Amino acid sequence: MHRLVVFGLILVVTGCGAVPPTMSDSLAQQPQVLYVMPDNQWKISPQSSFFVQFSQPIDPTSLTPEGIFLIPGDESHGDFKNGREFEKYLTENKLGGNHPMSYEWLDDKHSSLLIQPQTPLVANQVYSMIVTTRIFSEEKFPLNQKPGESPVPYLKLYEVGEETTPITSPLENPDPIQPSQDPGEEGTGEDSMVETTKSPTSLKGLLIINELLYDANGSETDGEVFIELKGEPGLSLEGIKIVFINGSDGKVTDTIVLDQEALAGDEGLFVVADLKTGSATETLVPLYHFLANFDPQNGPDCVQLFDGTGAMIDSLAYGVGSIVMAENGLVCGETSPAPDVPAGQSLSRQTGAQDTDNNASDFIANTPPSPGND
Repeated sequence: MHRLVVFGLILVVTGCGAVPPTMSDSLAQQPQVLYVMPDNQWKISPQSSFFVQFSQPIDPTSLTPEGIFLIPGDESHGDFKNGREFEKYLTENKLGGNHPMSYEWLDDKHSSLLIQPQTPLVANQVYSMIVTTRIFSEEKFPLNQKPGESPVPYLKLYEVGEETTPITSPLENPDPIQPSQDPGEEGTGEDSMVETTKSPTSLKGLLIINELLYDANGSETDGEVFIELKGEPGLSLEGIKIVFINGSDGKVTDTIVLDQEALAGDEGLFVVADLKTGSATETLVPLYHFLANFDPQNGPDCVQLFDGTGAMIDSLAYGVGSIVMAENGLVCGETSPAPDVPAGQSLSRQTGAQDTDNNASDFIANTPPSPGND
């Protein structure tokens, strides 16, 4: 009788053709954090966002306040390499209060995550970001940075810079490109005199990128390209920073800082024009307010706009495939990128349209480019 039972079981197992999962199969299904931008021990701005790339699709329901921590202080002293010890930290609430954050999945597979602090981080403070073992894959495997051991979390450290200084990387910031000519000098095409409006604490919602010519018919490095801003007439633009980002690696390629004499014109427009090669005073842009040497890249790339407080107030990405986040930890573009237009055409906001925070719907190709004319 016993032999018949055993024989029957063998027939069932082999007849199904099922192969029991191996240990390596199970380990391969444990999700890991592949990388986070900004990278470990980078200096970041108080307004920095974070991009997390997972190795596996994540169960969105596991993204709870215990899933990811952003907390003040250096938690690298904790024995987080021991999964069991880390579970004690979580269970006993030793990590303390979590910074309020919002989350946005950037793909349908739930493997690319954008994290945005809901309030600015504290300047001159070290923060620890911990992606915990309470994050699960769609197959319900816990996150584990060391497969084969007790689940181990992911830990990174950041140092927050001053409120007024958006810090771009652990390296030194590129020197801002200084203007070679004061606005208002003869030949600048400056708008008529308008009443000056002092810059408020933040210009969010008050100043936007309005038009960009990044690829001229001739040479985009020889005084033909420009970027146009738009705000209230007479608005002070002192301290405004325009940052150009390489869309392939997120690195800063050019930075322009406006001086104390920079004012929005009587239509609210302000044009920054590229200098001709070898000249300190000439450009081919017909109407402008400010001169600088800069070379916007052909798409996919992006531009970030910062006010005098260091807060990013607008961003334009163009061309499909641009990096989601720049090396300064801030998002490139808004929602979907604008089209990558042919040489000789500019990207311009649709006349009279509201800013919807979606580059794809806010910007259109403009022929011919119209610097200084809305």
